[in-house]
Amino acid sequence: KRDAIANAGLDDSTFGGFVTHRFLPEVVATHKRPKTSERRLERHLLPALKNRLLAEIETSDILAIIDPIKAKGRVQEARQVLILAKNVFQHAIVRQKITRNPARDIPLKMIGPAGERERALSKDELRALFAAMAAATFLSREHVIAIELLLLTLCRKGELLNSEWSHVDLDAAEWNVPATLMKGGRAHTVPLSPRAVALFRELKDRAGGSPFVLPAMLGRRDKPMADATLNWALKQIAHPRGENAALLTIPHFTLHDLRRTGSTQLNEAGYNADWIEHSLAHATPGNRGKYARLTWLDDRRTMLNFWADFLGGLASGNVVPLRPNRAA
Repeated sequence: KRDAIANAGLDDSTFGGFVTHRFLPEVVATHKRPKTSERRLERHLLPALKNRLLAEIETSDILAIIDPIKAKGRVQEARQVLILAKNVFQHAIVRQKITRNPARDIPLKMIGPAGERERALSKDELRALFAAMAAATFLSREHVIAIELLLLTLCRKGELLNSEWSHVDLDAAEWNVPATLMKGGRAHTVPLSPRAVALFRELKDRAGGSPFVLPAMLGRRDKPMADATLNWALKQIAHPRGENAALLTIPHFTLHDLRRTGSTQLNEAGYNADWIEHSLAHATPGNRGKYARLTWLDDRRTMLNFWADFLGGLASGNVVPLRPNRAA
């Protein structure tokens, strides 16, 4: 993709040349999820600005890119593209290619407010999600399993997509996520419910000897599934396909909201807030955090087994299991 960005004759004085030779290796490569920034550059900024001289790009050129994204209702995407544009031009200033940032004069609040991170699916919405995934015969089995595992384990998408079979101990029913894959840079152990173990076993059968739990669907199996793949899968069930209505018609949510969903439901079920926070791999400060890492694995296993039964009840239409005693 980077080779495709760089056309003959584009040097550092052009937007495309600067992005290729400077911004990608010097800035984007240091990002936690560089592919997201690369995708936004390729989709939104490069088509319009690639051949333009950096010094000739005006604020109006940036607005011509941002406004159509906002008009489609994608306010948060528009905000992120604007932030990315500001970063490109700021780096160009540092590299003494230009003296002003044409994106700087566009305030983020003009695009729209930052998205509220409070979306959690209700029980009825979870039922609808499971029904939609069951009906989505156009998705691969790997897509459906991955989304369910995100719910069952409360992990982040990147942790699942980049995990290898060496991290998963199916006999011990544990998934040991290394520090290099964790947002907080600290290794994390996920106790696996029987349902999660069964899904991991199915993925292993489908992996075809790949070292990755979820290898790329096409091409080389020694690479993990692309970061955007599960987002694409979710979009397919939430949008009409040709003449067919969308399978899922609940308000918009993201895969990351599944973590908040689990936290909300488990808190409502009365489970210990520390167990929930540790299952989400949120940092617990001081000695309390050290204690949590040493002694709460069994407690979290019990809780996640309940969570798996709870989700299974919603998926099957059976009565959702009730927890008889609230955690201390």
